[in-house]
Amino acid sequence: MVKNTKIENEAAKAGKRLQEIAEIKFEDLTDDDVLQFLEERKRLKEIKREYERLQKEEREHLRREQDRLRKEEEGRKLLEKQRAEQHETLKKQKRELTGEINKLNESISADKVDDELLAIIAKRKKFEEELKNQARVMEAHRVSSKEKRFVSLDEIN
Repeated sequence: MVKNTKIENEAAKAGKRLQEIAEIKFEDLTDDDVLQFLEERKRLKEIKREYERLQKEEREHLRREQDRLRKEEEGRKLLEKQRAEQHETLKKQKRELTGEINKLNESISADKVDDELLAIIAKRKKFEEELKNQARVMEAHRVSSKEKRFVSLDEIN
């Protein structure tokens, strides 16, 4: 896992050399030779420990990176789910507003008094304005999803 192949090669060589040293019978050697092998073994073990430490660091880094990416993906999925729910809510409200506007249009007739007609038309204009605002919100959602960024209503005409 460690990217630095030099360290990896050194660790492999150190492992082989440690095996060789382990097979040496120290009782057949002079004290100076034994001390030399012990120093070499100590140095080789340090190389292996350093390699293992680097491997552990790299595994930990990869684990943290995977956790970060997983959390980022979970956040993205949650945001998409919320947007889909908002979109469905807006579509439902649009259908309801359109139904209300149609009812108001059907209720407009020449036999109504002027004040009643003005009230119906004012109500219809209010519903139509709500429909326009919803269309802007839905467009902001669409652009936001497409461009993967927050889009404010000010950006939508």
